Amino acid sequence: MDPPTADQGGTKNSSGVAPETYRSKRTSHWDAIARQEIRGRGLGGYYHKRLEQIYQFLVPSGQRVLELGCSGGHLSAALKPEYGMGINFSPDMIQKASRQYPHLHFFQADMHNLVLDERFDAIILSDLVNDLWDVQTVFEQIVRWATQHTRIILNMYSRLW
Repeated sequence: MDPPTADQGGTKNSSGVAPETYRSKRTSHWDAIARQEIRGRGLGGYYHKRLEQIYQFLVPSGQRVLELGCSGGHLSAALKPEYGMGINFSPDMIQKASRQYPHLHFFQADMHNLVLDERFDAIILSDLVNDLWDVQTVFEQIVRWATQHTRIILNMYSRLW
């Protein structure tokens, strides 16, 4: 299988931040998280386990699933897809996910300019939207990978809960 490709864009967001600067900072942040992640401890472990339960209810096993911002691949694996693909711009996260879940397909890429020639039954953005440089661009991309029956599911963590 060929890895996804990227279409190189170069505009600034509404805050005047160049995408390369933002991408670099976020990649460094998530690489650091990948190196220290201890899964299943404390309230964060409960939160992620609960997300798995909710997503398993919404996405039947045996489907074609794309997870954008897949982190370590735990949610993708919990869904037991027929075909699962995870995208993340952190090379450390992708390496970790690929090692732990070799039956799934993980690629390092920036979903802002991702080029895929595939369609999915479910597209997941779990805890991703708050971390995107340009939300609208990503949502415009998603339409290309969806059919009329695709479920696009997202969630965002809120400290107010």
